[in-house]
Amino acid sequence: MTNLKNVFSLLFQCLLLISSHSAFSAERNETPIVIAVIEVGEPAAYKDAENKPAGYLYDISKSIVNQLDVPNSRVSLVPLRRVIHGLKNGDYHCAIMFASKSREDTFIQVAKIMNKNLVIVRRLDSDFPVAKIEDLEGLKVGYLRGAFFLNQKGFLSLENTAKYPVGDSKNGLSMLNAGRIDAFIGTRDFMDKHYSSNLTYSSLSTQESMLQCSKNSTALTPNLIVKLKRIIDDLHKKNIIFNIIRRYRPFYVRNNGGKTL
Repeated sequence: MTNLKNVFSLLFQCLLLISSHSAFSAERNETPIVIAVIEVGEPAAYKDAENKPAGYLYDISKSIVNQLDVPNSRVSLVPLRRVIHGLKNGDYHCAIMFASKSREDTFIQVAKIMNKNLVIVRRLDSDFPVAKIEDLEGLKVGYLRGAFFLNQKGFLSLENTAKYPVGDSKNGLSMLNAGRIDAFIGTRDFMDKHYSSNLTYSSLSTQESMLQCSKNSTALTPNLIVKLKRIIDDLHKKNIIFNIIRRYRPFYVRNNGGKTL
């Protein structure tokens, strides 16, 4: 009788082990999450001298993926034009982008990463002042293709302004220096990194960059979205995001009165 009890006890323990293993396997059999990083240029997201992905947006995205703890998840550095399409069709799950009303309708707004300053850049030898969107009337102006900025509606409404969408900020500055455009709308951090004595800029707007995720992916469950938000909150609390940005932008300071310097 004792032997029979021992057999049943052993069988029960085996069943528990099999059940636990199956549950663990199912839990770990999660779809790998891909965070796309828009290749906007140094210092935010670019390829270094060894052709390896780098930049503070890339490193922040890697920190999020590492904390997520979903096997085989990764960060992918891709051109801007592929990110929006990839998020809509499910090739990518999330990306750090400027927040906007249209994107709120299209993507899940997970959590704020940082504020970024947009500026209008022009050559010092130009004979026209540029301090606001209206000053671009009648000029040839470059801007990032697919990028959103708060004054965009006013910019697009300028009937006599020739508008040139470019793939990245580096291309925009090249066009400006070559005289192909009169001004370029870009981010202050890129301009500071690629400062040239023949260029000057004026502030345009300050905008939130947020982790935004696809609404069309079955891999992004409500629990996973909550986990992503918790991870980003934790990265902020531990100053990890701040310190990553400071590695690439030594003079970066926290949000102060709505402005990121």
